[in-house]
Amino acid sequence: MTALDEVEAFVAAHPDAPAYLVDVRAERPQSQLIAARAGVRHESPQIIILRRGSAVWSASHGAITAGAIQRNFAMA
Repeated sequence: MTALDEVEAFVAAHPDAPAYLVDVRAERPQSQLIAARAGVRHESPQIIILRRGSAVWSASHGAITAGAIQRNFAMA
């Protein structure tokens, strides 16, 4: 599955979890700003889990799985 498929699977299983998608092609400045403010290296595809505005976990490419999101979201 692609990273987007994995995120969508997590969101479908957790509809109350706040999730926001940034299209890095259309919104590159915003995606770079988010990464900079979160203190993580900008990558694409990428997921960043925030707690009170600080990154508690981020992953890119094949590390983005619904299971990894679930584990890290629960710990956040």
